Amino acid sequence: MRYEIYTNETIDMSREYIPSCEGYLPGSHMKLAYKGEVTDSTSTVDSILNKLFEKFNIDHPEDYKGHSLSVGDVVVLDGSAFTVEPFGWKELPDFSLVTNPNWISSDEYFKNQAVYEKKRRENTLKG
Repeated sequence: MRYEIYTNETIDMSREYIPSCEGYLPGSHMKLAYKGEVTDSTSTVDSILNKLFEKFNIDHPEDYKGHSLSVGDVVVLDGSAFTVEPFGWKELPDFSLVTNPNWISSDEYFKNQAVYEKKRRENTLKG
């Protein structure tokens, strides 16, 4: 069974926090962090998801450069998407990589942090 790990890289400048704290939100900037294959075909989907969660938190593959799997991240197993919830998993039947134009990726934010912080301060002063 093939799997893909997508990490939530979203920053919502208007609300000043990373929406992944609330879990996956449609429109989030998702970054493909890893692809692999699960060879255990006898396990349930829930069991496989839990094994992947453990693997990407405790025993990262050597070539994995992302953060530990956490709330708001998504695992796709053979085309079915599941998000990490504060407790367990939630299936995402309408998972899409289309992003919300009001949110930016963390890569974009950190590349231009001074510009975004200046805009945020200006908007705060106006309010």
